[in-house]
Amino acid sequence: AMLDGGTTGTASSPVDGRRTIGSISQQWFRSASTTNGSFSLISTALSVEDTNAPGDGTHRWYKAILTASGATPLEFVAEGWRVAFVAVDGGDFFSCALTALSDGGRVWCWGANDSGQLGRGFATSEEAFLPARVSGLTDVVELSVGGSHVCARKSAGAVHCWGANVGGQLGVGDFSQRTTATTVAGGLVASSLSAGRNETCAVANAQVKCWGANGAGQLGNNTTANSHTPVTVVKANGVALDSIVSVGADAHSCAVASDGKVWCWGRNSSGALGSEQSSDRPYAQEVPNLTGVAEVVVGASDNTCSRLQGG
Repeated sequence: AMLDGGTTGTASSPVDGRRTIGSISQQWFRSASTTNGSFSLISTALSVEDTNAPGDGTHRWYKAILTASGATPLEFVAEGWRVAFVAVDGGDFFSCALTALSDGGRVWCWGANDSGQLGRGFATSEEAFLPARVSGLTDVVELSVGGSHVCARKSAGAVHCWGANVGGQLGVGDFSQRTTATTVAGGLVASSLSAGRNETCAVANAQVKCWGANGAGQLGNNTTANSHTPVTVVKANGVALDSIVSVGADAHSCAVASDGKVWCWGRNSSGALGSEQSSDRPYAQEVPNLTGVAEVVVGASDNTCSRLQGG
């Protein structure tokens, strides 16, 4: 994907590589070189988020912050940067994308930000039309976007979440929203991750850990109480569901085991759990007559689909 954002706010035409950005008339200079460190600052009131952003031979991305005495800083995207994304996911009126680990494993988000789901350090009713990187987050290998929250898994397995948290879907030990990436409580080390509308699940040590809203039993811990910290998904007998390789989370959740079988739990009013029952189930139960599954996807509209091994 290419982010070639141009200048936002009031800006003059370039003159000898210089451009006035914003009404405060701070200036920046970009030399002809596209190597790292090729930007020079004209004013100390102007800061650049990343002067060492990799170049593509034409443009490099950075964020200029203009500060006036006693005023709230104003942010401007002053130049585009070509960014290659390896994954993209969308929530309610916002989207996020992930760069390859070789490009830093960074997350970029844009759109609605009323719950801080863009990870920029603040929440606002104004939408962001240009992508920007989530502050302070690198080394991400997996990204999952919920209704108004986002979770990301780092290469070593740590999970960080931000955005809305009314049901505890961030897993940070309380129900307050976060506007920056925050580590999930309990030292969780995950191998797979899935964010639902108001809940999140992850695979850790071949078991499923879930947190957030639980009105339909979608956390799978045999209760219907919300949890702001990870809980373990169990079977009907109270024993932890194990040998799990992947999970999909929403108002109902499903997991794929290493033997290709599928286990589901949570809301079942439309038969999304794949059983003959129509009642919700707060614990994991195997989907009958389904084997050889490689992947399962749960939908927000109470449906479930699976992909079999070998295609």
